[in-house]
Amino acid sequence: MAAEITVKKTGAKLDGVADGLAEKRAKVKKRKPVYKIEFEDVFDPAAEDKRMQVFAKWLGERAEHNISKLSGAAKLWLMEYMVRAFNALTLDNALLRKMEQAYAKAKVSPKGKKQQFIKNIGPNIKHYFKSVIKKNPAVFSYLSYYMMMGAVLLGGWGVYEVAGKDNDSKTKKEIRNDQDSTWNDDTVLKYEEFAKINGGYVNPNRKDYVKAALEAYWPEIAIGLTELETYRAKPVVHQGEKRATNGLGCTWTYTYDKNGVLRQAKNIAGKTKTLTKEQNYEQVRRHLIASTLPMLKKVTKGKTNITRRQAIALVLAGYQRPADMVGIATKIAKAKTSRQIADAFTHYNGPEGDRVGTMKRRWVCAAYAIGAIDIQDLLNMTRDSFSIPLLSSVYKNGHFLLGKQTVNFVLGCERKNYNKVGEFLSDFEGGRRILVSVAKNNDDVTGIAAVEMSEEEKQIEKSMEILNKGNRVYKSGEYEKAVVLYEDAIKANENNMEAYSSLALAYLRLGDETKDIRYYNKCINAVVEGNKRMNANVGLLMDRGVKAASYYNAGKAREKMGNIYRDKKDIVKANECYAKAKINYETALENAKLAGLSKSRQDVYQKAINRMKAHLPTKSTAKTKKAPQKKKKVAFNDGINKIQYKGFLVYEPDANDNSMA
Repeated sequence: MAAEITVKKTGAKLDGVADGLAEKRAKVKKRKPVYKIEFEDVFDPAAEDKRMQVFAKWLGERAEHNISKLSGAAKLWLMEYMVRAFNALTLDNALLRKMEQAYAKAKVSPKGKKQQFIKNIGPNIKHYFKSVIKKNPAVFSYLSYYMMMGAVLLGGWGVYEVAGKDNDSKTKKEIRNDQDSTWNDDTVLKYEEFAKINGGYVNPNRKDYVKAALEAYWPEIAIGLTELETYRAKPVVHQGEKRATNGLGCTWTYTYDKNGVLRQAKNIAGKTKTLTKEQNYEQVRRHLIASTLPMLKKVTKGKTNITRRQAIALVLAGYQRPADMVGIATKIAKAKTSRQIADAFTHYNGPEGDRVGTMKRRWVCAAYAIGAIDIQDLLNMTRDSFSIPLLSSVYKNGHFLLGKQTVNFVLGCERKNYNKVGEFLSDFEGGRRILVSVAKNNDDVTGIAAVEMSEEEKQIEKSMEILNKGNRVYKSGEYEKAVVLYEDAIKANENNMEAYSSLALAYLRLGDETKDIRYYNKCINAVVEGNKRMNANVGLLMDRGVKAASYYNAGKAREKMGNIYRDKKDIVKANECYAKAKINYETALENAKLAGLSKSRQDVYQKAINRMKAHLPTKSTAKTKKAPQKKKKVAFNDGINKIQYKGFLVYEPDANDNSMA
């Protein structure tokens, strides 16, 4: 007769915990009864049906109560029940015990003889394997049990994917395009048919929410992304990244498999195909289906005060960072004022190096969410012009500044060699469809929303108003008037970095007109003063892209001064200017790299450096021999204090080792 199988229960300690909870509950019950009915008596399996009915009625009457409203005894019972249920289902359930018994009863075949080892290798392996199982029935029962549970879960997920939770057969037929991702009447949505719902908010409780939201929101989303994301005809690998970015910020390529399920594939540098504009925008739509819109449904569900504009702004903000949509939506739902809604878009949990660029994008999202700008404003903006303003111009002390003058300043920014959003979209069929389908009244919010401002912020707005006037006269070529206005803007707000930058440019243009060295020196001084302010408040004012541009302007001024001295045959002073200009250009290039600016812009800085090298004498052509000195590397992150060039300060790192002009 086989020996009795005794396998210790894994959940023995949990049983002890549950027993302890039962004892505490009994003590609590002695002090205070649970309403009119004893919980344990009612839930006793042996109780009469009538008592069970009473319990059901009692529970139903209190279904709306939070668990914290239950008595102490009830809480202890619930805790005990959960502990026992967990133990019974995952550790000591009947199936596991049966498996243990089966493994413990496994019959072990005899070992083969040594001289017949090769012949009996199979039986030997079987013998040892079964011996191990027989000695460790609990281990193998749990292993089998959880492998079985894992298979069930994986199988369920496979069924889910094939079914396509958010894509019924009709949806798949409308959005599926397996061959070449091009637009045509059969494979894309006919946006004109949805003009009636373009003015409405899509309820996130809808089962077909992703489809409905794409139909209703696509035109505004596409227009916003055209402004916010750099369009690239060919895949580009950005600095510090491994994957290629295609079109409007897509780092995935999306295709539908034979079952109509949307699949993702990473963009690989050098292997990702170049797409047409039509194909790029189709990839954007698929990215929205796969990632952004499901997240939008999740974060807006139950938040009834989120408007259509805010939902679209959430998509624009979360297109590259879906995880941030959770925090933004939560803050919007709690907001009571326009300022609080706008400031919700400052929520960010990403790499610190991406904060500046992200906040500039978010300003556009916030402005659209509260009605400070509308769809026509976006269409009239130059593509990527959001990247031109300094962050400090739109973001102060944790707040987005959305006053009229700040908004007008941003809308007036333009990028060279970039056309406007509306012009870009009108150049291809899919873009023209988007333009046609834009609703005339896309929301109930019209005009510029009023944002509450402190006295300090009102002064900032005043400074921006003066700056806007200065920009108008600058564009008309009245540089002397522009200088006066820019200086007044700085007096109104000494942290108006845009005014410092524009002042330097105005002086540079005056120098170009008059060939007067005084104006070039004033340009350099404006850059120095602006960088001093930036370095004094790095967290608020630092903008690497603008810092690069300011050093480049200082370098241009010094290069032109060098040209003037060269024409006067004063080679010594000319070389002094070229040497200083070279350092300015090098610092501009280092900042451009840190800011992740385009290769074309970095090439401009590198060519400037090469020009200065060509002007400066080499060691072999130098007429005078310099006194030997300790070699120091002049680079962006060097920890040196200062380098003097014939008594003139040409390089000085700030507190963060960032060189100043």
